[in-house]
Amino acid sequence: MLRCKDVAKALADKNIRDMSFFERFSLVVHVMLCPFCGKFHKDVVKHQEMARCFHDHEEPNDEKMDDDAKKKLREALSKECK
Repeated sequence: MLRCKDVAKALADKNIRDMSFFERFSLVVHVMLCPFCGKFHKDVVKHQEMARCFHDHEEPNDEKMDDDAKKKLREALSKECK
């Protein structure tokens, strides 16, 4: 069985695809049974979704935004990504 430290590293590093079937199965079982790793997994997924949402709304130019524009963008993203 994997330790919490191993599960956290696997979830954060996204090296799950490199694991064998037994290792992936152990990871899934551990995440389902361990409340701490289960919460960590949910947090990782949430942060990935937030990063994708931000990336989808990011403008490709290098212009700097003023503080009002940044505030409006943060508000719009927080409303849309919830």
